Amino acid sequence: NAIFYTANGIAYSSLTALITKNPNERVQLGSFRFMFAVVTNIVLGFAVTSAVSAFGGGANGWRMVAIVFAIIALVVNTISVLAVKEDGKSAEDKLSFLDTIKVLLKNKYYLMIVAIYIVYYIMSNLVTGSGVFFATYYLGNEGIYGLLNMMKMFPVIFALIIAPFIIKKVGNMQKVNTWAYGISCVLGIPLIYAAVTKNITLFLIILFVKGVFAGFLSGSLNAFIAEASAYTTRTTGIRMEGT
Repeated sequence: NAIFYTANGIAYSSLTALITKNPNERVQLGSFRFMFAVVTNIVLGFAVTSAVSAFGGGANGWRMVAIVFAIIALVVNTISVLAVKEDGKSAEDKLSFLDTIKVLLKNKYYLMIVAIYIVYYIMSNLVTGSGVFFATYYLGNEGIYGLLNMMKMFPVIFALIIAPFIIKKVGNMQKVNTWAYGISCVLGIPLIYAAVTKNITLFLIILFVKGVFAGFLSGSLNAFIAEASAYTTRTTGIRMEGT
């Protein structure tokens, strides 16, 4: 998963920079991508435990479900490979690994995005893993995990729908993301209180509102990568979107 998902993610994320130079279109591409990712997460939040049970549960159940998902992923990724056309003028320059690292480290925006991604994915994996634990062992009801996951993911869809319009109106991705994610972080404080006191109603409400503000970053991450790559090209003359 770490090797092949990463390889797929690099190529897939690079497409944003290679098929359009329009910043608004890049935000839209990221928004659509994450919208469908969120819908999938919501569906799986309800379906995965039932599917595991249907395959006999335990390690074998999880293994069979993973195989089914892998086949689906292979089909839809193949469609992307065959259907998406890159800009013919966007061929990357050939650099050695060492030279590539040197160029990357000179791009302060690249380093910022690396930090954002590390924090973002640590948070995402912690929330997913702890969500199952929270529902099963703390609340004593593993069935509620699907509802928790939906209330975390569904508001992101709403945020992704309106994000391109708000960013276009404000004219600054950074400003929109800073305010939105700042508010989301502050809402984490009452969320912890609701979790500790087992106030599920309050927990779900805060989770929903928090998800709306957090969702803005999801749609523009790919656009940020594309802009950082363009900065490297402008300042060094080197094209290295995939890197």
